[in-house]
Amino acid sequence: MRIVIVGSGGFLPTPVPTCRCPLCSADGTERTGPCVCMPELGLLIDTPEGVYRRVHELGLDVREVLYSHWHPDHTAGHRIFEHLHYAIGRDAVPTVHLNRRLFDSFKERVSPLFYYRHKGFLKLRRTRGNTITIKGCAIRFIEMRDGISVAYLIRSRRKVVCICMDHAKHLPFEDIPKGMDLLIMNMGSLGGPTGRESHRMPAENATTFLGDNLRIIRTLRPKKTVLIHIEPLLNRSQKELQRLEDEYRAFNIRFGYDGMVLEGRIP
Repeated sequence: MRIVIVGSGGFLPTPVPTCRCPLCSADGTERTGPCVCMPELGLLIDTPEGVYRRVHELGLDVREVLYSHWHPDHTAGHRIFEHLHYAIGRDAVPTVHLNRRLFDSFKERVSPLFYYRHKGFLKLRRTRGNTITIKGCAIRFIEMRDGISVAYLIRSRRKVVCICMDHAKHLPFEDIPKGMDLLIMNMGSLGGPTGRESHRMPAENATTFLGDNLRIIRTLRPKKTVLIHIEPLLNRSQKELQRLEDEYRAFNIRFGYDGMVLEGRIP
């Protein structure tokens, strides 16, 4: 089961337009908004801004699409459906799968998807219940405690993966098996008076690295964890994040980057 981190950034891309901080102007790291792909399933999770460019660069074939929630940093690249429609040689439009929670919120807040359905750019499927199957993999919608988001539990014949694109502190532990092969979740703020983290971090981003990410790993005991949704306002370069990997080696954490490929031998 191959998994590609298409975009590892957060609600802001890296670099942030017009920003002159060292991270944006000199580090060289580029992060598109949060997006994950499972190429063997033709599956894309979330469509942030700039996703069309990453999909093209990585040579991904998008046939199925899931969403975590309606927030713009996870949906604002929805014009990829229009782009895919005009791709020469493409023989099918993608199918977007939404459970009841997502369907209702998207109908109110992400109306372009319904326009694209009308134009024939995509198929929009409202699921019956919270489980679907794609190419033999069972995919379960895990409704988060924040009332708007979902995570995904994906089971193949040999692997179990949980993908939580955002709001990880709201994961319902009772719905997730312990000891899974891989956990992908958003990185929270580093917390505390570091002197490095911007005061502009949004207050609603309540997930923290020390208080939530590590607590979740201790509770669920995944064999491997990859953190995405990495904000430029955290003011940490990829090299600095790699040092954090060393510091928390016992947790087997990796910090994602755009184009990161996790091979079938996970973990």
